[in-house]
Amino acid sequence: MSTDSEAFSTVPQEYYPNYKITGKREKTLDILENIEAAVKVGTGIANSTFGELHNLFSDVFPYFPQSPANNVIYKQCLLTTQDLA
Repeated sequence: MSTDSEAFSTVPQEYYPNYKITGKREKTLDILENIEAAVKVGTGIANSTFGELHNLFSDVFPYFPQSPANNVIYKQCLLTTQDLA
C-alpha cells in the first residue's frame, strides 16, 4: 500500500497546481460559468467579456499540460475569443 507522498511522487510535474496563475485561473472559470449561465437563459454576452477571456487564456494556457491535441484546443479557444471580442 502506498503512502500519500509516494502517490504524489508519481504525478507528472505538469499536473501540479501552479500558484502563479491561481487568480487568473479562478477568474477564467468564473467567466466561463457566467457565459454558460447567460447562454442557458438566453441573455446576451458583452464582447468585452470575450476580450477579457482571450487575455486570460493567453496567460494561463502556457501553464496547462502541453500536447499536440491540447495545443489545438488552446489555439481554437484563442481564435474564437479573439473573433468574439
